[in-house]
Amino acid sequence: MDKKTTIMELLKLDALKLSDLIATKKGLLNHVESVTIMDFPNIVEWVQRKELLIIGYFMETHFDEPFIAKLAEYQVAGIITKKKFKKWITPEMIALLSQYDIPVVLVEDKFSWSEITTPIQSLIIKKHTTLLRDTEKFYQAIINSLSDHQFLNDLCSAVYNVADLSLAITDYKFNLLDYSFDFDWKEYLAPFSKPSVYSWSVVGKDNDHKIVEGFFYRNLKWPNQQVHILFVPIYQKQKIAFFILLKIPVYRKEISVDTIAKLQSIQSIYLLKMTFYREFQKANLHYRNLFFENLLTIKNKKEANRKQISLVLGNHLELSYRMVLLKNTTIPSTDLLDEKNEQFLDFWRNFYLEEFVNENILLFSKDDYFIFLVGDSQHSIEDFIEKLETFFISFSKSDVFKIGVSELHPYWCLSSAWKEAEQAIFFMEKNSKDKRVQFYKNLGILKIFTDDFGKINQYFLQQMLNDYIQPIIDVDQKRNADLLKTLETFFANGFAHNQTANVLFIHKNTLRSRLKIIEETLQINLKNSDDLMNLHLALRINQMLPDSNE
Repeated sequence: MDKKTTIMELLKLDALKLSDLIATKKGLLNHVESVTIMDFPNIVEWVQRKELLIIGYFMETHFDEPFIAKLAEYQVAGIITKKKFKKWITPEMIALLSQYDIPVVLVEDKFSWSEITTPIQSLIIKKHTTLLRDTEKFYQAIINSLSDHQFLNDLCSAVYNVADLSLAITDYKFNLLDYSFDFDWKEYLAPFSKPSVYSWSVVGKDNDHKIVEGFFYRNLKWPNQQVHILFVPIYQKQKIAFFILLKIPVYRKEISVDTIAKLQSIQSIYLLKMTFYREFQKANLHYRNLFFENLLTIKNKKEANRKQISLVLGNHLELSYRMVLLKNTTIPSTDLLDEKNEQFLDFWRNFYLEEFVNENILLFSKDDYFIFLVGDSQHSIEDFIEKLETFFISFSKSDVFKIGVSELHPYWCLSSAWKEAEQAIFFMEKNSKDKRVQFYKNLGILKIFTDDFGKINQYFLQQMLNDYIQPIIDVDQKRNADLLKTLETFFANGFAHNQTANVLFIHKNTLRSRLKIIEETLQINLKNSDDLMNLHLALRINQMLPDSNE
């Protein structure tokens, strides 16, 4: 099967079988890597190479010859629209489309766009999954040809068989990655803890007479006291990338030129493997995140779908998940896809090395969010969030970030989980700028106005803002009266006049005057419990919504 998805292959899908077609032979062979719906006029500025563009009513208003030329410049894969828009495609446009080999597929008017995009995305993901497997086999074959062994994680054992070197490999955090079968590395290294200061020593010189340094570790409780472990650091871009560990007799404090040469060969092989694997991961990121978008569209429970998703993700899909959104405000934002991928890969690699992380925690990225799907098998979500905070502070060297946590949802209702977690972050950004974590379940009464699909009763909320918040803002703008801040502080301090006045650094009489203006402006009585409840609710709504009164 061809690993690339072409326009010609898409025409075999049920929803596209009866389509009309404007295309050249070359255009039908265009590769499709993603599909997007054009829902705003300047979409052309955001399209990506080999992207399939779905256009609806913009065919009437924006589809012209300059637009087609722009699409050609961005090398789009093709266009899908409906047959009812065919009348807007002029002979001049058809000639231009043929010139640029941009095919146009005109589908039956009865189909919704989701009925078109879902099978296309599924086919792209299916093809890419096959491609990833074949690519991984290819990378393994390259490594095998260099190291002359069968499996990547048996490099150390293969070296032991060939060179009689008992060795292991750890990452820069000393997590064991590979080791020879002749020695119980895990048990021997169990008491080892990361040294705060390395006791470096010269352990030999290579063929070019360059000094090789390392440090020794000895397990004093090990039955055989005649061996110790030499840690040799391997650098990449002037940083330690990993360590090669060599088991040698305790009396040896140096290693021979021949042994150093063998370690350098192992270093080259392993660095090559790391490079291949990193490129493999980068190639997978786009499709992994595309698959996350697909997860948000699932609306019903089907065991067959669950097995398919598990297969694609390489993880068992649990029945229920909490969604955790971590807003990435500490890593510099960038519009360059490669830089975003590099940022995410660094986070991904370090995250899965942490002891509190298990393989069933699914990780994605979208815009400025790191997305965690935490299954119901995670017994304490609070404990996970606490450790995630600690990890992210260590990783990013900053404590400025936001984490929103949804309630538990079935995997076929993840769109609701997304909206809940995002609303939790919106609430913090509006109300608690110094707060890092917000659980959606703790939003209290505001949850009443959110349905099972994450949709808010916008009419009611806007009415509350219009009745109780906007009039106060209007007075503040005219008189510079600071009424809204006064009211928020009044509620936050339990309606205590003295405490509120102290927090605002104003006299009690000034506070009473401001409260009187608020009562007159809103025509309410702050001693009336119903008025207080409505006003408090309006304040909470104003604090929750991300763009209210901006």
